[in-house]
Amino acid sequence: MVTRKSVKILIMFACGIALVLGLGGCKKNGEPPEGQTPGSKVPTKTTTVDVTPSSETPDVSEQTLEVVLLQGLGPVAFGMSENEVIALLGQPERTEGGIALFYLESRGVSLLLRPGRGVEEISCWSKEYPGSPPELITFTGKTKEGIGMGAGREQIVAAYGEPDRTDSKGPFETLYYGKLGSQFWLAQNKLVNIKMRGR
Repeated sequence: MVTRKSVKILIMFACGIALVLGLGGCKKNGEPPEGQTPGSKVPTKTTTVDVTPSSETPDVSEQTLEVVLLQGLGPVAFGMSENEVIALLGQPERTEGGIALFYLESRGVSLLLRPGRGVEEISCWSKEYPGSPPELITFTGKTKEGIGMGAGREQIVAAYGEPDRTDSKGPFETLYYGKLGSQFWLAQNKLVNIKMRGR
């Protein structure tokens, strides 16, 4: 039975994501507004959805998804609708009010969608992300340039050049690449999160 407290938490989380997405429309080059670090917390479990596989859902469970900056993740492209994503990746473990899809337990991936615009942000996670929930698994894919979870700053800079800017807050060093619409989050010089947006 859903309690009032869990409903309030769900509403607050959904409003927070909507606020981040709303502010995101005002920024340039995929960078967050000054002083803001969206997605600095791993999403926590709130809403459970039916994960019964459909006979029409393709079996991509064994596929390693490639990260293509500015374009998408494996067969999922920026701008796709929720139904298109589910047709490609299957049912997510959780959803958040039609604006977020979580494949944290099966793929180590989450997607944020904007109504009418489809997939707007894709995040790939490592279980080494500080404070991550125990059910999170590490994303096993890599970028076209060979960057995957656990990569160090030196490898990222060798692949993409020096970042446009960096932030160091708490356990994180974040490398921002505006022209690539991407952020690389490191903890103890190991990549623990990739956040990317489309063109």
